[in-house]
Amino acid sequence: MAAKGEGKAQKAISTAKIRFFPRKEHVWAIRNSSGPHSGNSAVPLGFIVRDMLKLAATKKEAKMILNSGGVKVNGVAKTGMDFPVGLFDVIEFVDTKKLYRFVLDKNGRAALAEMDGHAATEKVSKILKKIVVKRGEVEVTTSDGFVLKQGKHPLKVSDSVKLSLPDKKIVGHFSLESGNFALVIGGTHAGEVVKIKEIIAGSMHKPRVVKTEGRHGEISTLEKYICVVGDKKSAEQMNLEVF
Repeated sequence: MAAKGEGKAQKAISTAKIRFFPRKEHVWAIRNSSGPHSGNSAVPLGFIVRDMLKLAATKKEAKMILNSGGVKVNGVAKTGMDFPVGLFDVIEFVDTKKLYRFVLDKNGRAALAEMDGHAATEKVSKILKKIVVKRGEVEVTTSDGFVLKQGKHPLKVSDSVKLSLPDKKIVGHFSLESGNFALVIGGTHAGEVVKIKEIIAGSMHKPRVVKTEGRHGEISTLEKYICVVGDKKSAEQMNLEVF
């Protein structure tokens, strides 16, 4: 008998911890499609419309809202229920003129911060990869799947870039260095805003560690769990609660 391929459904009990909803009250959940974010760091757009914002009571109603073309993610209209929305993405509802930024709550779970129109024109992305391509040009890949030309910016892996929306042009650069603020995006302290104190070098067998201070005192965490958001003012502009 031929293989049927990958299953298209997901049980609520098996969804990633980033989603906060009563799992035992539902059998099935909306599944993330492949896209700009990993399944453990994003939630489906349909989940935001139905379960987080309560704009629909059923999946069918949520589909009708999205099919109208009035919902944008980072300035681009999206109609897929399963489109993955992740950290610092901007969700816009054209008809109601409501704008939200995807952030993390104090428990590291998905949350939405309502925002004004000006703030919706920018977002922050973490740099995960840097390579040299044809003609010696340097390209970087971000945590939300964007591939950008470095240009004149001195970008490094684990730094962050501020992008204009929807054209995704680099308009700012935040280095992973002491004095800058960052959001912890993984581990025990996920969702906490901290100030970077020191970066401890790693080796072939040991990853770099970042020492920080925050609301709960000094914290040491892995470099991969840190997303730099600039100074205190920049962090507040990203709808983050700074200590």
